[in-house]
Amino acid sequence: MARAHITDSFEDQDVSEYVEDTGKAFIESGGVEGSYHLELDTSDNDSPRIVSTSGLGDYPARGENFSVYMRDNAWDGAFYFGWEDSNNWYRVATNDTYARIQLDKNVDGSYTGNIDPIGTDIGSGWHEFRIDFGDPTITIEVFDPNDNSLGTITHDDTQNNGTGIAFQTIGRDPDALPQYDFDALQTNDPPPSPTISVSGHDADSISLSWSETKYTDSYNIYRAQASGSSTTDYTQVDSKTSTGYTDTGLEDGERYYYRVTAENTNGESAVSNEVAQTTDLPAATIDAVDTSVEREISVSWSLNDDSSDGEVEVYRSTDGSLGSLIADGLALSTTSYTDTGLADGERYYYTIRRVTDHATADTQDSGVTILPAPTSVTVDGVTGDQISISWTDNANNGDYRVLVSDDGGSTWTTDGDNLGASATSYQTTNLLDGELYTLAVEVYTEHVTSRDTTSE
Repeated sequence: MARAHITDSFEDQDVSEYVEDTGKAFIESGGVEGSYHLELDTSDNDSPRIVSTSGLGDYPARGENFSVYMRDNAWDGAFYFGWEDSNNWYRVATNDTYARIQLDKNVDGSYTGNIDPIGTDIGSGWHEFRIDFGDPTITIEVFDPNDNSLGTITHDDTQNNGTGIAFQTIGRDPDALPQYDFDALQTNDPPPSPTISVSGHDADSISLSWSETKYTDSYNIYRAQASGSSTTDYTQVDSKTSTGYTDTGLEDGERYYYRVTAENTNGESAVSNEVAQTTDLPAATIDAVDTSVEREISVSWSLNDDSSDGEVEVYRSTDGSLGSLIADGLALSTTSYTDTGLADGERYYYTIRRVTDHATADTQDSGVTILPAPTSVTVDGVTGDQISISWTDNANNGDYRVLVSDDGGSTWTTDGDNLGASATSYQTTNLLDGELYTLAVEVYTEHVTSRDTTSE
């Protein structure tokens, strides 16, 4: 039989995790599983017993299989399991006087012994007691030093459900060898399944943590890029003795699925629950917003991710929102886009959206289109205190106003405003006779103003 994960092999040479007769418990050299074993001294013709405390850590519970080794030295010994307290327990005992092995129990202080015994003298040497602490069936099979079965005890019982353990030597004859030996309490099952969660992530890594499971030597971490249900659906990426792992070198904006198993020398647990996490997708960098050509804006960008999936999309708005999709399905090699047919003097916001199968990332910048100034501003005539002017409208957007200056353009006064987007002429009002005026025609939007001037 392959060795199982040890719950207590006494290799630490320490009985501080037990109570009661610890003064008569000694760790001696030579054992089954390692270099040491437990000896209980009965030289005072009593029956010393040591009982586990919470400091021991892992305990056999209902539904688990485990083993303990006991060595008979013409003395009686007992191993307790299902221990709730001193009044509630099970024990498997060797009775040298009657040459038998028996199952005993105590429920609320009421003792029942000799349950379904094996009538055999087990003789000298280490014997393995394999205990299936079932619910409801308790099965105990005894093996000699050559791994031959000496018999099985079976009993249906659900009365004690503790997880404590104890070891005891039962005194019989003060002239006999005053001791009984124990070794290697161990589980014969794979560990239970852990519970996994995601504890953090960034663009290149995902951090995982999981619950610690008893009887565990190591944890296996499995990863896939699609949801699965068994280890065959995943690739094992590492094995750890701790309860945390950071998976690095991952692709940006990719979704990864994880499960964990616990393992000991008996095998691997069932898979844990599945968790999934998408790595962060870095947004692109907008390198330039070129507004040098009338009625168009060219946007150029650089991608900052390492994903080979997906595409680039371009959105446009005039208010800083995401706006409307104006270009999609752009290859990852595309680094610019020119938007044409725009309104003059308008601010446009461009969002470059990087899209993968599992994530999106946006970056935004803006630019204002050129607002063409009016040209050919001409004084068409002067009548009294009024000047008639005209101009050529070159803009497809905005409004017009006329300004006058009586100091050569140092200061300006608006003479006519809100003349309309397509205005091309205007007649001033309330000017002074005989004065020289400079006139300007402006086209304007909320973002920019352009003008042309003349003088009279």
